Amino acid sequence: MLAETNVPGEERTSCRDCGSRARVVRRSTSDRLTIRDRLSRILGIDARGRVFHKQTIRDSRSHDRTIVEWGQVFDHRGDKYVEDLAFADGRRVHVEERLSEHTGHGPDKPELRAEREIAKAKRQAERTERKALRDKQYRERTRGQPE
Repeated sequence: MLAETNVPGEERTSCRDCGSRARVVRRSTSDRLTIRDRLSRILGIDARGRVFHKQTIRDSRSHDRTIVEWGQVFDHRGDKYVEDLAFADGRRVHVEERLSEHTGHGPDKPELRAEREIAKAKRQAERTERKALRDKQYRERTRGQPE
C-alpha cells in the first residue's frame, strides 16, 4: 500500500504492477442505531368514544436492565387481557386472563387507586355543591311565578 494522501496525480508514484498513477480509495463507516419506542393501535371505539380494544407493543427494561419486548392487549368487551414478554436471551412469557380480574397493576396499584378515589370523591362533592347552588338559584327565580 502506498502512503500517499492528497498528492496530485502527476506527482504520485506509479503502480508496480500496471504503471497507473490513479488511486482507488475505499472508506467504510458504519454505526448502529437502536430506537426504543411504543406502538399502540386502537381497534375499537364505542358510541361514547371509549376505547374497548387496544393493543400496545413497546420495549421496556426488566429489573436486570435488559431490554424486553412487551406486548399487551386490552379487550374490554371480551373481558380479556393478554401480555407477551420476549427477553433478549430467548425466553418468552405469555399471560392471558380476564381483564376484570387483572387488578393491582400499573396505574391500578393500591396506593395510586387510593389517590384516585380521594380525587373522585372531591370532584363528586364539588358537583353536588354546584347542583345545590343551581337548584337554590332556580327556586329563588321561579318563586311566585305561575307554573
